[in-house]
Amino acid sequence: IHRMFYAPEDPAKPCKDKFRNVDLVSDAVSGMDWVAPSFAFREDDPPADDILAARLRAKYWGAQVITYRPFIRQILQFSHSLKNHASSPNFPSVSSEFRQDITAPAIHPKARTHGDIDPQVVELAKKGVKALIESTRAFHGLGDKRPIITNVFGTAHAQWGNVLILSAAFRDPILRTYVDEELLRTLFHKTIQFLRQSATATSALRTDMHILEGLQRDLFSYDPRTNSSFSIGTSAPSYHTPKPVAMAAPPQMPHTIGDQGHRRSMPHHLQMY
Repeated sequence: IHRMFYAPEDPAKPCKDKFRNVDLVSDAVSGMDWVAPSFAFREDDPPADDILAARLRAKYWGAQVITYRPFIRQILQFSHSLKNHASSPNFPSVSSEFRQDITAPAIHPKARTHGDIDPQVVELAKKGVKALIESTRAFHGLGDKRPIITNVFGTAHAQWGNVLILSAAFRDPILRTYVDEELLRTLFHKTIQFLRQSATATSALRTDMHILEGLQRDLFSYDPRTNSSFSIGTSAPSYHTPKPVAMAAPPQMPHTIGDQGHRRSMPHHLQMY
């Protein structure tokens, strides 16, 4: 899917027309015709409690993230432009990650308010938020022990990236509707716990963990005087989330090859499970 939608087209290998339409690819994946009946599931099912089923669902939701992420990006980019360049005559246009030959809805260059956004873009971004949530919690039904997977680093780093995007969506005036606050708190807690289990003292995953801990404190400010936490933009306290772990200073990253050399950026790669 990543290659079909985003990689430069190879003229020597023409792509079939059915793979140039986002809706058709999405329907083909969600139709469940590709999976054995014993492993088939519904998108509203809770996380699997079996490792094989959990890995399959992780792959599925990772594919959905790849499919829908450009629509989340479009809305986040548009909201940022609206906030910072609303009165500018040179209002930045929203770019698309898709190749030019891919058929997909997009925010019109003349859009100037959130009401001008194509409803189909919002609907596809909503599916992207759902995919990010389910991809992040794919292994949460297996208990607190670290799951037996082939690529712990790739999985943990991908989940870190998912939570970053969900945090941005939580602050967006349109996408916030689709991000439940209590669920986001749980995803932060579980993902930080997974990173702590998986990271070594000098691993890039430990830096990922510190970043999430800091962002967790920014989003859900803890007030020690009332023993309660508050989210950005709300006034009602929540009493269901434990006090966030105090953030220690990030370790100094050694200049050696290995996972320490990875850049810290919002990931644009396939989920790896």
